[in-house]
Amino acid sequence: RDSDFNTLKNAVDSKYGRMHGGAVAYNVELATWRDKDGNLFEPNTMVKLYAPDAMIYKDYKFLIRKVQFKRSSGVESCVLDLVLPGSFSGNIPEVLPWDE
Repeated sequence: RDSDFNTLKNAVDSKYGRMHGGAVAYNVELATWRDKDGNLFEPNTMVKLYAPDAMIYKDYKFLIRKVQFKRSSGVESCVLDLVLPGSFSGNIPEVLPWDE
């Protein structure tokens, strides 16, 4: 036997998570580099998003995959690349952002 069930299950869960990480992603531009506590936004941290135009009908926690900081004429902004929590572990949430 080439692999046991747990190894195969972990591989499938991981692939499933990566698929969702790429398929369900949002890029959000903010007029600041910092969160409500004054900390710089960082990858692998969580942020809440409410965006009815994007079918996110209530505050929903997303994982920050990547942050791009920008500065132009003294104005700071950033773009957050957001994915579902658990996207890279295969643990997709039971409730999705567009669920009401």
